[in-house]
Amino acid sequence: MASFTFKETSEGGTEVVLTHRGVPKELIPGIEEDWRQNYWDKIRNVVKTLSV
Repeated sequence: MASFTFKETSEGGTEVVLTHRGVPKELIPGIEEDWRQNYWDKIRNVVKTLSV
């Protein structure tokens, strides 16, 4: 199960927190890296492009 939480930052931005439950402990480092490379980095780039 995955859930997202959105929090306003003191700078006026938004922090997105992903909580991913049910992942075996030995797989967590790989899953975290995959999320960063395949999703978060791409989402961040799109948001930056839209914010300009």
